[in-house]
Amino acid sequence: MNVTLGQPSQPLSSSDGGNSVAIAVAFAASLAALVVAYLLLAVPGKWFPSVKPIHFGADALNVVTGSGAVRQGALIAKPPDGSDTVIVSLSLALRSGDYPVISWEISGLPAGSEARLLWRNEYTPDRMFTAPIPIEGGEIAPLIVVKDRNWIGQIAGIALAVKLPSPTAIQVRGVYAEPLSAGSLLGLRAREWMTQERWSGTSINTVVGGAELSGLPLPLLLGLATVLATGASLLVAAVRSARIGPAFPSAVAAMFLVSWTVLDVRWQWNLAWQARATGERFAGKSWHEKHLASEDGELFAFTEKVRAKLPASPVRVFVLADADYFRGRAAYHLYPHNVYFNPWVVPTAAMKPNDYIVVFQRPNINYDNKAHLLSWDRGPPVAADQLLAEPGAALFRIR
Repeated sequence: MNVTLGQPSQPLSSSDGGNSVAIAVAFAASLAALVVAYLLLAVPGKWFPSVKPIHFGADALNVVTGSGAVRQGALIAKPPDGSDTVIVSLSLALRSGDYPVISWEISGLPAGSEARLLWRNEYTPDRMFTAPIPIEGGEIAPLIVVKDRNWIGQIAGIALAVKLPSPTAIQVRGVYAEPLSAGSLLGLRAREWMTQERWSGTSINTVVGGAELSGLPLPLLLGLATVLATGASLLVAAVRSARIGPAFPSAVAAMFLVSWTVLDVRWQWNLAWQARATGERFAGKSWHEKHLASEDGELFAFTEKVRAKLPASPVRVFVLADADYFRGRAAYHLYPHNVYFNPWVVPTAAMKPNDYIVVFQRPNINYDNKAHLLSWDRGPPVAADQLLAEPGAALFRIR
């Protein structure tokens, strides 16, 4: 009896090893294609401009608002008395199209600082234009100011305005005016990927993976490259009527794990930096000093003053603040008082005599000292006494 054995099916695709190599090539090609596409969209002019970066040192800077002096190659500037803003200016003349990037050399800014670039152009020399500058990890990020339609023609002068959470001195070492070439833009994106993320009120929930305002987030780039390479490999196999070999899923998984590992290594590096920064910030301090040094230190200092004004027995306290984080932290610091902090809008009908209202960084709060009337968000006023007042914060007792 003759038995004809079935012939083993022949894979229509290349070998398993070939599949793995092809997917690796597809992944590298996807990364390259995405980067080129980004440069085509992001570089406004030539990829390889002929102009060179211009650097201005601390000696060329002037303090417009505040006071300062140059020491050891850096301009030490501080706000004037009673103010939290310092402005440093630079007289120059450059073509906006040749130098679309402005990079200030300043570091160590305290958390909560805000920065803006100021400039004048030749078309409206009497008008001052401004643009916000991102601050990441205590450093001012390079600003691609060419995206602003007022960065046009001849630029007659620029300035840096820094608003600080508390009056303190800053060190400005200089400023660069840079062309935006393909290489410099990729360098900016790489610097954003390596930007150290500080602890913040959202650290427990999110990891950005570098600068929060990155023009090309690294997780997005790697994720798109993985999806694109997988889709391209499947498309090629379909066009060639090739069967996917058994190593294909493993190769796709390996591509995913490589991307994951790159992001995880960056996260571990940042975590090590955060651990060291935490030690420098809190080590050897008392519980009170640790609270003052934390992210909500300003709020904690204010709630300490609020507690001194509240009765010893628990009372009802309403917290008005824009940020959920501040409302929740204020409630934590004020326990065991009966704190209402969840609603963003508190109706006046909910107020009772001898209730207390804590206001922290909340706009649209109006108080009439003479009439002792408190109102917010254009609502009806309530009779209240102001027990405590600071910039951006206050404590009231309902009559």
